[in-house]
Amino acid sequence: MITEVRRVVFSKEALVDILEFGRKRGNQRLPPGRIEDVMLENADAPRVTVKVDVLGGGKYQLATFPQAEFAAMMILYCKANKIPLPRASSKSFEIQGDSLCLVVRQQLDRDMLAAR
Repeated sequence: MITEVRRVVFSKEALVDILEFGRKRGNQRLPPGRIEDVMLENADAPRVTVKVDVLGGGKYQLATFPQAEFAAMMILYCKANKIPLPRASSKSFEIQGDSLCLVVRQQLDRDMLAAR
C-alpha cells in the first residue's frame, strides 16, 4: 500500500483570514471586534483560541474552537480559495511553532496511480 502525505501550513495571518472567512459565513462563536491574537494549544488535540478586542473598546474576549469545528471552517476556506484537498483522505492537525499544519493522508491504489 502506498500513502501520500501532504502538509499545508497556515501562518497566524492565514489563520486570521480563515477566522474572518468563518465570521462572514455566520460563525457565531467569534464575537464582533478585531482579532488581536490567535493561540494554538494542546499539541495532541490542537485547539485554536482567539483573543478578540470587542468592538475596539479595549475589552478582550476569548473564543476557543474545538478541532472538528475549526477543521470544517478550514476545509471550507480551502475549497473557496481553490486549495486542493482530496475528499477521500484523512485530515489532521499539527502545531508547528506559531503555525497550524493541516496533514492530508491519502491511500493510493493502482487505479489512482495509473491515472497520474
